[in-house]
Amino acid sequence: MGLHVRMEGGRGTLQAFEDVGKTIDVSRHGLLVATSMGGYWVGQTLQVICPFWSTPVAINTPRKARVVRTILLPNCTHAVAVEFQDGIPDGSDHALLSSPFANQVRVLGVESDPRMASAATTLLTQDGITSSSFPLPSKLSTS
Repeated sequence: MGLHVRMEGGRGTLQAFEDVGKTIDVSRHGLLVATSMGGYWVGQTLQVICPFWSTPVAINTPRKARVVRTILLPNCTHAVAVEFQDGIPDGSDHALLSSPFANQVRVLGVESDPRMASAATTLLTQDGITSSSFPLPSKLSTS
């Protein structure tokens, strides 16, 4: 019986993804997951939830993991071996962010309300998006 697993990667880039698979093997230190999605690479950092339930009231706990092996299975699906990293992400863990590639999402905001600007920056940062906010001047200079 395989457990459902949800894997997320590429946070803060245009290649962000979510994938759901089933475990082939489980250990204290990691998982081997069968998935229909390819494109994983050794060293890739993921956020993994196992076991994963899709019900709205489910208690899904994400863990930081690193891909250690990828396998093409005989039925043309893929298997991904991940090793759990120390600690559990608490929302402030920026190690899940990808390196600053040219296609990384960046947001520049102009907002007159400082509280709204701060809230938007906080939400975007939690999603791995680099953002900056600047106050809207009350009176624009035309000189």
